[in-house]
Amino acid sequence: MESNLFRLHEVITDTVRDTTLEELACQAEGKWSIGQILEHLYLSYTGTVKGFSKCLQMGMPIVSSSTVKQRVAAFLITRIGYFPSGRKSPKQAQPRGVDPHIVMREIGHEIEKMDAVITECEAQFGRGPVLDHPLLGPLSAAQWRKLHRLHARHHLRQIAKLKEEYGAKAKPSTEAEGSK
Repeated sequence: MESNLFRLHEVITDTVRDTTLEELACQAEGKWSIGQILEHLYLSYTGTVKGFSKCLQMGMPIVSSSTVKQRVAAFLITRIGYFPSGRKSPKQAQPRGVDPHIVMREIGHEIEKMDAVITECEAQFGRGPVLDHPLLGPLSAAQWRKLHRLHARHHLRQIAKLKEEYGAKAKPSTEAEGSK
């Protein structure tokens, strides 16, 4: 497995290893729960696998012309490493209510499949653009890998924050304990 994606699998696993059912459902008002974030990541991986598999099936990259906005966004993310927050997820990667236990069990396998199909496309089609991203336009295999690493890092920070907030709410107040 390509090292960035191998580390991605490790980091996700480490982040959610001891996550409880209550934590999976924990969410800030108007935001996704931990389970929904994991499902979103999982759906982004399954979507990437489908797209790259279609390239292999067709025997060619599936790319269109990019807009200036897409080129700038792709540059910021895949070259500079800046991942903006507050963007709406593409519809195909929005949580649909998949059981978080299934997602946690399958996410590593999906990352492995994604790595294999990206690697196969890169070997077959070279280092140029291979597949369009719904928001960023045409990306190369290397750009897809970096995008997924940065995307996961962005959401894993959210998960860590939710777990921290949940932990703070779940612990009894020291003031209340002291007044007994």
